[in-house]
Order: sequence, then C-alpha cells, then structure tokens
Amino acid sequence: MFANKKKIYKFAVIIAVSFLTGLLIQRFIFSSINHDKTKDNSEKHENTIKDEIWTCSMHPSIRLPKPGKCPICNMDLILLNTDNSGNSDVQLSISSNAFKLLEIETTPVVRKFVDSEVRMLGKVEYDETRLSYISAWVPGRLEKLFINYTGIAVKQGERMATIYSPDLISAQEELIQALKFKDNIQNSTYGTAQKTAIDTVKASREKLSLLGLSSEQITKIETTRASNKIIDINSPIQGIVIEKTAEEGMYVKTGTRIYTVADLSFVWVKLDAYESDLALIKYGDIVEFSTETYPGKTFEGQVDFIDPVVTQSSQTIKVRVSVPNESLELKPGMFVNAIVKSQIDGSSTLAPLIIPVTAAMKTGTRAIVYVEVQKKKPTYEGREITLGPKVGNFYIVKGGLKEGERVVTRGNFKLDAEMQIRAKPSMMSEDKDTMTDMQNEQHEEISNKTEQSEQMDAIPEKFSSQLNKVLQSYFAIQKAMVNDDSKDVSKATQLAVESLKSVDMTLLDHKTHMLWMKNADALSMTLQMLSKQSTLVKQRELLPRLTDEMLQVVQQFSVGQANIYKASCPMAFDNKGASWLQDSDKIQNPYFGNVMQTCGSIDEVIQENISGESE
Repeated sequence: MFANKKKIYKFAVIIAVSFLTGLLIQRFIFSSINHDKTKDNSEKHENTIKDEIWTCSMHPSIRLPKPGKCPICNMDLILLNTDNSGNSDVQLSISSNAFKLLEIETTPVVRKFVDSEVRMLGKVEYDETRLSYISAWVPGRLEKLFINYTGIAVKQGERMATIYSPDLISAQEELIQALKFKDNIQNSTYGTAQKTAIDTVKASREKLSLLGLSSEQITKIETTRASNKIIDINSPIQGIVIEKTAEEGMYVKTGTRIYTVADLSFVWVKLDAYESDLALIKYGDIVEFSTETYPGKTFEGQVDFIDPVVTQSSQTIKVRVSVPNESLELKPGMFVNAIVKSQIDGSSTLAPLIIPVTAAMKTGTRAIVYVEVQKKKPTYEGREITLGPKVGNFYIVKGGLKEGERVVTRGNFKLDAEMQIRAKPSMMSEDKDTMTDMQNEQHEEISNKTEQSEQMDAIPEKFSSQLNKVLQSYFAIQKAMVNDDSKDVSKATQLAVESLKSVDMTLLDHKTHMLWMKNADALSMTLQMLSKQSTLVKQRELLPRLTDEMLQVVQQFSVGQANIYKASCPMAFDNKGASWLQDSDKIQNPYFGNVMQTCGSIDEVIQENISGESE
C-alpha cells in the first residue's frame, strides 16, 4: 500500500511540472507575438509619419514633410492624402465618375501625310521678265508719237513712233552705194573685187541692223534703192504701254527710253509670308487666291521664287507666284487673299507622326501631352514632346511619342489641374528646387506685367481712339446677331472693315507695329469672310473666330474707355459652347438671338469704363 501511494505521488508531481512548463511556454509565445505586433505597429506608425506630405490649399506645388505655414501665403498647411496606387509623379489615376465629369477624350497618334494651309496677303505685279523697253538706237529727233498715252494695247511689230536721224540716212546711203558697186562689177573677171563688193554690202546691212532697223526695213531699202529720211520705231512684243517718257519733237540720244511695254498674259503675285510660316512653303506649291474685284472667283498659280532677304519694314518674306493671265482679268496693283497648300512629308518613304492641335499644351519652349497608360482604370501620364510645324489642325511630332499611343485631346488641362490639386508636379511648369527660384519666378512675372502695362501706356491716344471704332463695330455685329438681323450684320461688318482700314499703324513704334500687323491681317481676313456671308447661320459660325481675334487685340492694345465683358454659352453649336464679347454685364446671346437671349454667363470682366463716360 505504501508502494501505491508512492506511485500516486510521483504521478501528481509529473502532472504539476508539465502544467507549469506548458504555462511558461504559452506565456513566452504570447509575449513574442505581442512584441512583434508592437514592433510592426511602431514601424507602420514611423512609415506613416515619414510618408506624410503637407501642402497648401492655395498653392498645391508646396510639398513639405511636416505641418507648418505656407512659405508663399502663410496659410496653415493641410495633410495631403497620399496616393497608394503606385503611380509615378507624372502619372495620374482617376475614378470612373471623375472620368465622366472631366469629359476626357483621346486620339491615337498616327502616321499621315497632311496638307498645310497658309493664308497670306499680297499684290498683283508685272512679270519683270516680260517687260520691254523701247529706246532710241541712234541720236535724232522724234517726228511723231503714234502712242501718246499709257494704257494702250499694242501688237508685236506695230508702229509706235518715227525718228529723223542723220546717222540712219548716212547708213542707208552706204548700203545703196554698196549695192550699186556690186551690180557694176558683177561681170568683172576679178574675183577679189566681187568678194570685196559682197563683203561691203553685208557690212552695210549689219550696220543698219545694229542701228535698230528690222530685216523687213532693210529689205525694202535694197528693193527700192532709196533711203528714208524718217524711220519707224516698232513694238518688239505684244502688250500694254505702261510708261511713256518722251514727247514729239524731242531730240534723243542713243539709249534714251521712249516707251515701256508689259506683256500681261502672265503676271506675278507677290505675297507677304511671316517667318513662322516659311517652313510650310516651298518651291512649286500651288497657290489659290481671290480678289475683291471678282467675288467668288478663284485664281491659281505656282510658287516660283522665295525671296532670300527679309523685308525690314514689315519683317516678312516675299513669296512670288507666277500666274497665267490670258483673259487680262488680273491687273497690276490688285490686292489678293491667298492660300498656299503643300504637303508636309516625314521622309521619302515614311509619313510623319501627327497629333491634333488640341492635344498639345504649349508653355513657351516646351510642349506637353497626356498619354493614356491604362484604359480599364483611367490612368494618364504627362510627357514632354518635341513638336514640328503646325499643319492645319495638326502638329508634326519630332520626338516623345510612338505610333499607336493615345493622347488626350479633351480634358488635358483638367488633368493637369488635378495633378496640381494632388500636389504632384504640374507638367505645365518646370520643377523649382528652391524657394528662391519660386520667388524669382514671381518677381519676373510681376516685372513682365509691369513691362506690359508700360507698353500699353505707350500706345498713342490717337491710335487707341481709332482702335476703339473697330471694337464698337464688333459690338454692332454682336448686337445685330442678338436681334436676328442678317442685313444689319452685313452693314456692321462693312463698317468694321472701313474702321480697320482707317487705323494708322505708323503711329506705333517698331515692336507694337509688328504686333499690330499680325493682328490686323487676321482681323481683316475674318471680316472679309464674314462680309461674304448672306445667311445668319453662316455669319454666326464665324463669330467665334472673330471673337478670338478681337480678344487678342483688346488684351494687347489700349482701346480707350470702353466696357468689355467676355461671355459664353455652353449650348451653342450643339452643346460645344462658344464665347463672345459684349459691352454690357447683362447677357446678350448672339448665337440664339430672340430664342434664348439670356442664355450664358459672364466669364471675365476684361475692362470697365471707370470714368463712366458713354462711348
């Protein structure tokens, strides 16, 4: 029995030791787990603090690792919600709802040969290679001028004047005497004498030819064996007499110019091209142009010369076009509106890469596009590219894109704004490493605005007054469209054309003079197109273009005292939207007229008449 108790005691001891050992192991395991959890939470907390980005609601470009004040506006910084999508700084992912709200549209990058279209102004001139100058070949007296005023059409060989010249009479007598001598020794046995007589006749003929007589006139002298005291001067070409520089009875010297005759069956059209457009024009390009004399009729010619020298007064380059003119409709001195069409080639075998103009966001020397990276989850990447020339509604791409990639053509500016809101670097401006750079940039911006303001103040008051009449003509066009009156639109357009022609650009200095020339050319072209429209629908289609050009003018030049408001209607042109300028802060919609006169909103107050004086 004692042995049984001993066994029970041992068994109890074993159970107690096992229980205590298990308890210690459990405590050790739980302690390790809790320690790991605490360590993980601590690391996560440290990472969270480390990854925090504080930004300014007014200046999203500010990105600081801890809270504080904005160094620009001194506002309290706010904590930025970090993007855990894994995107790089130049990528942006948006939700499906945001995609719909931003109304993003994309277009593929393609290779395509495109036609350029450059508009230029110019004038019809004489073809210099088809001008003939009728001059005196010998000294003498002009007995009779049969063409006694300019503008007369003459035929080739037509008699234009007669001249009395002792030199010509003497030369004729020499030929007659040489012929008689030749006849007298015709039967002579001396060969040397016959050869001498023949050579003398030949020399006399050549002398008369050098003195300006035609072969027919020389033959007549040989036939009649009589000299003419008065010799006819005939026209060498068919054309129009454009200059008369002599009078009847005048004594002339050898080389004195009497008439200038122009062959107008071919004329030159000399166009003014800006330096920026020169890359789109080349030899052999077909040019279509029209004149105010023949509305609706189009003429055609070919570029045959590009002036190698820039015209200093206008900073343009002359482009010469050779034009057939058999009907003589084109008169030297006519003004023309021309369009040069040419194909821009990438290479001899490969078409160039092109993107729509709306895809590129240009910021000075840089060009930015947003490329679609993923379509299922809308993701876009900002990319800097190299652009070639602008061709119509497209840009040639020199580098930065590949064929087949899709670029954002609508909503790209909204994407860039969203990048800034999320405190990612805006693709529209280069990164600034220091606050000093930012301050310098702001200082430069203020200086530029000051300089621009000084430039506007320097514009003469007389020029501003003339420009104000152009602006008032624009307002008259806008109000006529509000009243649905197509005839009043035409009248106001004609008034605008006349007002624009009356603006004296010589009042401006060189820099503003050149700026005005470019603006005036664009305005003139649009007004001429508008003047040719007879329906209200077509007239309204040209108003956005006229508005853009007028807006540039009022922003770049002083137009005197005037109220100028920029308004827009999102429903115009099938919900595409359009803007216009008006002189009142109450909406006057020119696109819908009496149907919806008050549809729209004031987007910007460009200028208000502070003085309160009415125009």
